[in-house]
Amino acid sequence: IPPAAELLLDCRFPPPLTSEDICEGVRALLTPDDQLEVIISADPSALNPDPEFLRIASEVTGQPAQEIRESGGSDGRFFAAHGIPVIISRPEVGNLHDIDEWIDIPTMLVYHKMVAEYINQRLGLQA
Repeated sequence: IPPAAELLLDCRFPPPLTSEDICEGVRALLTPDDQLEVIISADPSALNPDPEFLRIASEVTGQPAQEIRESGGSDGRFFAAHGIPVIISRPEVGNLHDIDEWIDIPTMLVYHKMVAEYINQRLGLQA
């Protein structure tokens, strides 16, 4: 039996759970000799799409906007924790965070147009 062991957990979870809920659950499994060190934590953000963004996305792409729920992490959760609205969207991409990560240029251009129009409308600017 080794004298010590270390475990690194990457916990991703949906609302209404909080990072403290997860830590409490982990602490309940530990012995008095065990230690828990939180390296980074953030609560999940709730899905609340802006109808105006969905309308513009549909208008620019010519297709109904799709709302999908995926697991993963986003820096948006840190902004959302301070009441800052976050839109998580992207052009077509693949193999994220890998050596052969890619982005589809035509969809990137469409995405740029979509985001620019949304920002202009939200700020009351002419496109």
